[in-house]
Amino acid sequence: MAGETTRPARTAVDTYLEAQPSGVLAKMVETYGRLYQKMDGFWYLSVMERWGNDMALDRDVWVWTRASRYEVELLSEALGLADRNDLDAFIRVFAASPITMVSEYHVENRPDGAAEITITYCPILTALEKEAKGREHTICHMVDTMIFGSYARHFGSNVSIKAVKLPPRIKPDEICCQWRLQASGDQIRPVTLKRLRPEEMSRGTLINLIKAYCRLYQIVDAHWYLSIQDRWGNEAALDRDFWVWERLPKSEIQAVSKLLDIEGKKDLDSLVKLFLTVPMNMTTDYIIEHPGPDRTVITFTFCPVLRALEKEGLGRENDICRNLDIMIFRNYAKHFNPSVAINPVLLPPRPNLTGPACAWEFRIK
Repeated sequence: MAGETTRPARTAVDTYLEAQPSGVLAKMVETYGRLYQKMDGFWYLSVMERWGNDMALDRDVWVWTRASRYEVELLSEALGLADRNDLDAFIRVFAASPITMVSEYHVENRPDGAAEITITYCPILTALEKEAKGREHTICHMVDTMIFGSYARHFGSNVSIKAVKLPPRIKPDEICCQWRLQASGDQIRPVTLKRLRPEEMSRGTLINLIKAYCRLYQIVDAHWYLSIQDRWGNEAALDRDFWVWERLPKSEIQAVSKLLDIEGKKDLDSLVKLFLTVPMNMTTDYIIEHPGPDRTVITFTFCPVLRALEKEGLGRENDICRNLDIMIFRNYAKHFNPSVAINPVLLPPRPNLTGPACAWEFRIK
């Protein structure tokens, strides 16, 4: 409904996901997991470039002290484990995190009832080692320990997680890290998981995970903005927002083009398909119209970002929707096909907070 300000029970995204083959859904989980890491990494670098590594680490801790709660809650719900707090459920949620999902690992039960998860490949560690600035020590020791500790707290006081081995690595073929997970009392339950593989999940679980990953993409992006706003004010946060989103669309286009098998294509339909499949737009509801052979109009009838900005009541939608989004969407066109123009048809603010969120015209120049 055009006037809705709450999430519809069913959206165009639901229809799209339900039409996809299971193999495509599995690839979407992996693609969004990698993009989630890239987005978080770009935000870290944006702060480091302007205020240095110490402040980037400080804001990283600020973000994940708050965002990790949403991660564990959304993943527990996506896996159907929201009502469980035992060790086996903990391991499954841990394995379903976007970071672990695109890593290589194995899980072993220990005689004392504990379980150990050993990460043998981690794309974040690989990137940090390639950077060769030693950041893996602080990232893996401080931030990861804090995030995983937040997971444990969600499952109760009788569940704990402890690092057994952490970077730096002496040799590149050593394990990345190792974690010991333990429970007591009623939360002890044999761990049956060895490896959580998207290709072995049910269609319903894959769709739930895709939605969770895309929602978390928005949540972490927003928390980075708020972390900078908290320390340096809104003008600095908006500046870093532009810094991130001048760079991130290229990575999104490369990853989603490969996912959709449209690499090298330049037609309007392919761009629209890509545009609607980037993580931010996978949490919306929309209507697609084709007024002419070289023109498409997308009307977003529900947008969680706009809803949050309107609820905040500070008028930030003027900067985000009118300036930042225009830059982001035109970057999609620039990197996909510069001969396609993307222009706003309707933008916030909305009168009485009702009606469509926004509308965009895609046209061949």
